[in-house]
Amino acid sequence: MNGINAATQSIRTNINSFVCHPAVQTTKKLVYGATLEIVSVTASSIFLKEVVAKRMLIPIAPDAMKAAIFTGVVLAPIVEEILFRQLLQGFLHMLQKFKNRFIAKEAPNPQNLKAQEIFRVRVTAVLFGCVHLLNPHTHVIFAAIQFTSATLGGLCYGYLSEKYNTISLTILAHGMHNALLCGAVCYGHKGKGVKAVLLLIAVIAQKKFWFTFGCSDVIQNKFNTITKSVKCYVANTADHISKRINPPIPIGVEAI
Repeated sequence: MNGINAATQSIRTNINSFVCHPAVQTTKKLVYGATLEIVSVTASSIFLKEVVAKRMLIPIAPDAMKAAIFTGVVLAPIVEEILFRQLLQGFLHMLQKFKNRFIAKEAPNPQNLKAQEIFRVRVTAVLFGCVHLLNPHTHVIFAAIQFTSATLGGLCYGYLSEKYNTISLTILAHGMHNALLCGAVCYGHKGKGVKAVLLLIAVIAQKKFWFTFGCSDVIQNKFNTITKSVKCYVANTADHISKRINPPIPIGVEAI
């Protein structure tokens, strides 16, 4: 019996050492973070498609614009935010980390970290605006307006992704921006100029709102608190389910 107890204790020790290994803990954090990101991005996409596009814009849109609404409000924000904020801005961040570690060989102070964040956000925003110049324009003024609007939007989305470490908010903000523009065009086609102008004003107000939302530390602290609570709940639930499926091996009682 003592031999069985020793073997059981050895198995438990090996399992605990494996579960508590830093690589395993890092993998768990990555899996939980990726799962939460996928869920939040999916939720933003469903909201833009089912609520904003189908219920708010399609009823007022001309038949010729209905396909373009789904592209502009749902598909374009998802693809562009993944390409620019997730990949391009993330790649610039990786280059900066490489420079800090292997070239500068020192940990940057908070001021340098903020300067690096501003740099990668601005570079990504300008490139984001330049890509929108590829769209067809009837006049150079319209091209300049779209470049300016896209660049300012890129700044808002860039700071959002940096502040909250997610592209779900940037997809939502991007989709709502495009939805307001589509609504203005729809009302313009119907001759409702006042509503179209109000929606264009709402576009400007929305940019200001998302920029403030991306730069406010107070809002970030509240958001981080909620995010940590959700992550802890998910992690505790996963551990509870894991223990229910694979209960700990009981230690045998020594023979009397």
